[in-house]
Amino acid sequence: MPSKLVAIHDAPSGCELELSDNSRIALNVMHSTIRDYVILDGFRDLQSFVDAHRIDVYYQPVAIRPSDWDTFARFVRDSGVASSLLDVQPLFDLTHSEILALPNRLYGGIGCAVDDLPPVFYTSPIADFLPDNHRRAGWFRWAFSSAGYMMHQIYVNPSTGTVDIESGHVEYHYLENPRVT
Repeated sequence: MPSKLVAIHDAPSGCELELSDNSRIALNVMHSTIRDYVILDGFRDLQSFVDAHRIDVYYQPVAIRPSDWDTFARFVRDSGVASSLLDVQPLFDLTHSEILALPNRLYGGIGCAVDDLPPVFYTSPIADFLPDNHRRAGWFRWAFSSAGYMMHQIYVNPSTGTVDIESGHVEYHYLENPRVT
């Protein structure tokens, strides 16, 4: 169930969303970047939607357990598949506690300006593995981005230690600082 966005604050991570349920979500993009995406994607402005509490925010917390994170990160490090992803590779050296402290990403739902409908914000952890329902049982997937709107998916099968990666260019899936056009 989404919460309503009531304010956006500048923060060291980029910005922080204040929600109607009194929770706060740190994001890895700046307030000005969100505003620019919203306006450039056809919405009249961001602040009027925020002031009217019309923006739904879907928040996804980190789901992976500490022991699973340690195992999956080790499999990825040992496989070498992340070695070509220099801006992402250091994440696999972080502990589960450090992963929990990272800001979330903002993605999807912004580029859908229709009539006077508000944008919808979806957030997700920067680092998390979830069961992958597109592969056979036992596989877990982590979808993440890197600079230049590159979308990557790392698949891990912990029972076999197998690690796969897929990458491609996906415009505007995750917001970046600054907006790249």
